[in-house]
Amino acid sequence: MSARSLLIVSIVIFLSSNAYGGDGTGNTYKLGCRLLAADSPVPADKIEAVKVGECSGAVDAIFMLRRALDPSIRFCPPPRVAPGQKVRIVAKYLDDHPEQMNDDFTLLVVRAFDQVWPCPNTN
Repeated sequence: MSARSLLIVSIVIFLSSNAYGGDGTGNTYKLGCRLLAADSPVPADKIEAVKVGECSGAVDAIFMLRRALDPSIRFCPPPRVAPGQKVRIVAKYLDDHPEQMNDDFTLLVVRAFDQVWPCPNTN
């Protein structure tokens, strides 16, 4: 990831996570992403609602900034991505990789999207 794009995404995530005591890792976002990926995401309380918003905002920000990523880690989604698909991909990745939950959430999202939507090899 280029230094500039990593800085932008990290600032967005840092500002949203630190407002509620998060550390910017997968652990901070896992609950919100799971709730959002559920068939009927109805938060039980204000804390869950905030967690859902944090996950949604962070995933959308990273997805929207994908063109600013370094080509070595860029992902290439199809032209149309169904509503909720991005968060379901991220939630599944988080569930499948519990050993990475202390990693930066930005990197986890990029890894999840790259696993599902790798860019064609241009060689």
